[in-house]
Amino acid sequence: MRKITDTISIPEKIIVIGGMPRSGKTLLRNALGSHSQIAFTPSGLNFFQWCNEEMFQARGGFEENLNYFFDKDWKSKSWNITKDMVAYTGKDRRGLFLVILDTYRRTYFPEKKYMGTYIHVSEEYFDTLLKWFGRERLKFIQIIRDPYDNYASYVRARNISEEKRAPDKYSSFVHKFCHMWGQSSSIATFLGLKYPDTCRTLFFEDLIANQEDVFEALCKWINVPVEVDRMLNMVDFSTKQNSVFEIKNVDNTQGFVQSDNINRRQYLNRYEIEAIQATACAN
Repeated sequence: MRKITDTISIPEKIIVIGGMPRSGKTLLRNALGSHSQIAFTPSGLNFFQWCNEEMFQARGGFEENLNYFFDKDWKSKSWNITKDMVAYTGKDRRGLFLVILDTYRRTYFPEKKYMGTYIHVSEEYFDTLLKWFGRERLKFIQIIRDPYDNYASYVRARNISEEKRAPDKYSSFVHKFCHMWGQSSSIATFLGLKYPDTCRTLFFEDLIANQEDVFEALCKWINVPVEVDRMLNMVDFSTKQNSVFEIKNVDNTQGFVQSDNINRRQYLNRYEIEAIQATACAN
């Protein structure tokens, strides 16, 4: 394989979606990734979980960590990319992050200029992303979902056992969720107020109810042409629906997820509902 000497440069825009698991990041990724100028990874890149500063240094450097991604991280296989497809090198974690995203973009969407990914609770790493890319280049979007629906989807998707969900236990799973949801939502709200041109907070329910308006506003905020039809129809993604509940009478050929009438609270026990009301959504 030829030796790569060209160092990757920072793109004009880097888009990152953050938020809780099961909060609607895939839906938003499908829409943004269908824009003619934005290439999104086919699944989330939990970069900071396997490559914090200490891990990066322990493995050696850029090359060793790049090898780790392709040899050990299942994402490379899931995305169907190999090290032979890499076109640039780097010097640090920022370079590694960009090279991974750029390799996917160049392989499958070379006509698109910008790249993005979603990372669970990446709002915790916003300061790092801001340091890497700056306020003008970084476009960070945080999605917040109603905590009752978010929790119901979370425990169903992760197959959380009834034992772990047992009521009146300090270790009940609902307490872990409430802590995560409260922290994630608080951080996102603060960042959206402090950095309005860099961080934007969306509510899942508003996204479902007003998709055309939300997508148009996002295009203008990111500063790309408005392409609502492409985004509504999610033209670059075959799977449009990502719900863990069986939703009937939804026309997936339309490309966007319709609101449904499922009462997700019916899947929660009394203690879980009261805990969420008291700790995650008092108001």
